[in-house]
Amino acid sequence: MEQSLGTPDKVMLGIDGKWNFYPGMQFYGQFALDEFVFSEFFGQDGKGSKRNKYGIQAGFKYIDLFKISNLDLQLEFNSARPYTFQEKVDFQSYSNWRTPLTHPRGANFREMLGIIRYQPIPKLNLTLTGMYQFYGADPDAETNWGGDVLKNRLEGSPTGLFGNEIGQGIENKVVQSNLNASYMLRHNFFIDASHTFRQRTAQDLNSPETSNYLQLAFRWNFTRPDYNY
Repeated sequence: MEQSLGTPDKVMLGIDGKWNFYPGMQFYGQFALDEFVFSEFFGQDGKGSKRNKYGIQAGFKYIDLFKISNLDLQLEFNSARPYTFQEKVDFQSYSNWRTPLTHPRGANFREMLGIIRYQPIPKLNLTLTGMYQFYGADPDAETNWGGDVLKNRLEGSPTGLFGNEIGQGIENKVVQSNLNASYMLRHNFFIDASHTFRQRTAQDLNSPETSNYLQLAFRWNFTRPDYNY
């Protein structure tokens, strides 16, 4: 985006791929590079450079786990360094309608996901999702620790060029689980029942923030939305 405004070295590079290395098993991943300085990337001039901004996704899928039909496992790791996807003005950031195009958390985070899907009978689908997330938050609108992609990457940063690490700012840890059962009563007409548990601990909380949700819904001819963050 910035390259079209006259900055010759501003190009975002990305690569994604998958490898079906064994029947029913797959590795997949993505890598996005927002800026690269060789000596700083490898720590020769200093560690934790603000200019080396990148995001990583790495995952594994196992279909028919333990040779049980319709029992599937998925494991995934996601991470983005501070200030990745930010720009000098918000309309140049990696966003659309003021929403991140990559991950709901933006940047300055890492997370692990585990998903088990099971279809014991043709009309019943069971899904269990577990998530652990570690990220750094801003204490106010003026401070920029690198997580909000809409903030100016040149303003409000408490650090210098070096010493920037994932989780900087107000440290947050989130543990979340979701159990969902979906039964198709008629063609494309479903009844969904789910339970969600979410617990957040943070440096600015005196005690963990815990939430539990029970949901019952009817769904007709559209995909069930997931909110895993």
